[in-house]
Amino acid sequence: MSSLDLPLWEQFLFTCEDHLLGDLILSLWLSALFYTPSVRSLSRKLPLLLLFAPVTAAVNWGAARIIQNVPLMLLLYLLNALFFTFWSMWVWRRPFWHCLAAVCMAGMMESSLSVIFTRLIYACVPTLSPEQVSPFTTMCLLWLTLPLFHFALSTLLGRLWPKERFCVYLEHVGDPWRTALLLAALDAAFVVLNHMQYGVETAYLAEYLLVAAVMTILVTALVLHLALRNMDLRKLDLQADMLARQQLYARTLEELQEELRTFRHDCRNLLVGLTDGPGDGRLSRSFQELETGFERRLGEKIRAASQIGNLRIPQIQGLLLHKMAWMAEQHIPCHLEVLYPVEHAAMDTWDLVRCLGILTDNAAEAARKTARPWVEILLLQEGPVLTLRVSNPWTGGEDPACFWKEGWSTKGNGRGTGLFSYQKILKRYPGASSATRWSDEIFIQELSIEEPGGRL
Repeated sequence: MSSLDLPLWEQFLFTCEDHLLGDLILSLWLSALFYTPSVRSLSRKLPLLLLFAPVTAAVNWGAARIIQNVPLMLLLYLLNALFFTFWSMWVWRRPFWHCLAAVCMAGMMESSLSVIFTRLIYACVPTLSPEQVSPFTTMCLLWLTLPLFHFALSTLLGRLWPKERFCVYLEHVGDPWRTALLLAALDAAFVVLNHMQYGVETAYLAEYLLVAAVMTILVTALVLHLALRNMDLRKLDLQADMLARQQLYARTLEELQEELRTFRHDCRNLLVGLTDGPGDGRLSRSFQELETGFERRLGEKIRAASQIGNLRIPQIQGLLLHKMAWMAEQHIPCHLEVLYPVEHAAMDTWDLVRCLGILTDNAAEAARKTARPWVEILLLQEGPVLTLRVSNPWTGGEDPACFWKEGWSTKGNGRGTGLFSYQKILKRYPGASSATRWSDEIFIQELSIEEPGGRL
């Protein structure tokens, strides 16, 4: 019995059921690419999918009177991609292009694997084909088998591709919108490819399914390869940061040796100059001043090395070494204070690197405009709370309320995205809070990250 023989209202219900099954499977793949939301969050946001399925079915029925076949499939694909992109932004608090890329990646997996699995079931058990059983039996068969099949494959992908790796890859590519548009084009090609199954002759159906399976594997392997390659590049950057740290230690030791040579040279000159002096008091005072200055400079060098050593997060350590070296070249004194070991934070490490980089860059740029520039960076770990504070001199020439607007910059409109991106990052972490203060020509930015962390 064909579904076309049923009353129109039953046909519409089966169309809604088909869209609902696809939507739930698509959300399953999104959870594999991002992470599984909490039960509380999912219970509040998943019901929207139940409302979207009838809307898609209604568009399907209404547009079928005007367009059909491939144009109709592409229209439904566009509607579905946009809806799930905005829904993903709501659930996972990710940027638009990241969510669009994930939706297109999940859409390719859902559509192609569903076609392959369904065709294989009908080929292995001909008595279960739609021509042999009722539409209700077909619906029950798909609901009992298809979600389990996708759950198994998404779990396998999760083993090969740890949670959030796809998002980390998107965050570190140069232009995430290009990656998203490329995946969208590939997803549209899969929509057309899947629609072609209805015109493939039975004798060539096996070859068609093989081509679809190979294309799915190739696209997945390509994206996985790019992500792993990105991870390798980040490891190389980390090694470069470690090398920079070793160079800093070596440079510090060389400076200490130079201080010792200078001290000996000054002592020799002082002794020669005071040999015929009128009294020992003058000689004693001169030696005391020289020794005090030497101990102060020596203490500063040792202290700077110990502060860097208290940072146990390699990415943060490498970033600060790079920023401090750059500020030294710009003749901006940088005072780093890490009194206690900092080993972890309730925030993704690379998000913390981005936040610290934004605050440090802004502080250095503001300090360069003052007569006596300086930057002070404080990291303090107190139990479950990590506090980051960046201070710099501030002339007060700009309105601080403008700092948080997208595109605003002291260098001109359209160039400032740092603090706006900083705010967007913090919105993903309920345990993170920021504060800004300015007084007595000092601008202070403070970030507190408290455990337990994680996104909503």
